[in-house]
Amino acid sequence: MPPTPPDPSDDPADAETPTTPSAPPAASSATASGLRGYAAVSARYDSRRAAMEVADRLAAAGAGGADVVFVFGSFHHRAAFADQTAIVRRGIRARHVVGVTAEWVVGPRTELEQSAGLSALALHLPGCRVTPVQLDVDHGPPVLWEPNVLRRRVGWAPDTRATVLFADPFSIHAPALLTRFADVFRAPPLPIVGGLSSGSSQPGANVLVLDDEISATGAVGVTLGGPVQIDAFVSPGCRPLGPALLVTKSKGNVLEELGGKPALEVINELMEAAPEEDREAARQGLSIGIAIDEYRERFGREDFLLRNVLRADVARRSISIGDLVRPGRTVRFHVRDRLAAVEDLELLLDREQMRDPAAAVFLATCNARGKGLFGASSYDARTIARRMSDVPLAGFFAAGEIGPVGNRSWLHGHALAAAILRDAPRA
Repeated sequence: MPPTPPDPSDDPADAETPTTPSAPPAASSATASGLRGYAAVSARYDSRRAAMEVADRLAAAGAGGADVVFVFGSFHHRAAFADQTAIVRRGIRARHVVGVTAEWVVGPRTELEQSAGLSALALHLPGCRVTPVQLDVDHGPPVLWEPNVLRRRVGWAPDTRATVLFADPFSIHAPALLTRFADVFRAPPLPIVGGLSSGSSQPGANVLVLDDEISATGAVGVTLGGPVQIDAFVSPGCRPLGPALLVTKSKGNVLEELGGKPALEVINELMEAAPEEDREAARQGLSIGIAIDEYRERFGREDFLLRNVLRADVARRSISIGDLVRPGRTVRFHVRDRLAAVEDLELLLDREQMRDPAAAVFLATCNARGKGLFGASSYDARTIARRMSDVPLAGFFAAGEIGPVGNRSWLHGHALAAAILRDAPRA
């Protein structure tokens, strides 16, 4: 029997989600043999007090001397975010700090929507390599990056497990960046997990932090290697609407014909045949999925990269979408769906429960999820906590989620991307 979506009228998270400085949640910690994780969050609007609160909670939980701490700050803290990351790093004496600003942040059992928020995830990684990664626009277009140069920049080694990466969406073309990663790191592939900063809708206003370096452009992160296991998954929040279609004419991000018909005509026919429930869902936001492998005979929800339908050109009967699509690709329209999102996440967590206990979880979730999709606060964070024994968890609402599907990593939309950290299996 599929899980039941949350009832908006019976939402325990509403009573516990901190919306005032007096009621922030406690930090959480977990140990998976040698690997240890710690998470904390603050809902204070005062930037300095929020940073001190997060640092104190991490320190009290035992995070002192962490190898790396990830810090996520809502846009309310943008002006002081560099100072906040320094306070958190200094407060727990962390070797490295990686930070990104966002629209909203996620902490233990908590998603702070419509509120100031600062959250952090600290990791003790005994015996592991932690390599800071900084990719800048000065390095030129990713397609021109030499393979050996890219390997050095990300600190690749034979025992590399994954790279956690946060990027500014205005200065780096994430799909091109991830394609270059896929071209260079083929065998074995290098999993990339992270997201695009959502702290500002204007270029130059997002904040990325890597140790003592502050930037508004490029990408920052860390590459982890050695005795750590990183299991990543991507959970979409949409269901398909209508059949799979072949792109027969396109130019850049403009779809002109689908299956030999004008793209806008295809949408109109789809809406005419759809029940009212589907038409209402499409009015709330129509997406289009681009098949990862167009040669598959059958497609599931996980087989498409979701992109927004941006606009329609009535005169040309075409549509513009949020990615480049060449003729010959397979696409399928999608709509956001609460039940599909619940089912996908529960199924993925079924698999994770069969594995060894986790020490920490990082997640990047779409800003179209949250209460707007589920009708209840903190659904993703609370579900992961419930299914994974209150594992330390932190992350942010992203402008695009990065995670692996198949043999490479992609930029996703309307999804949740998570990295679950565990001790490496013993030989």
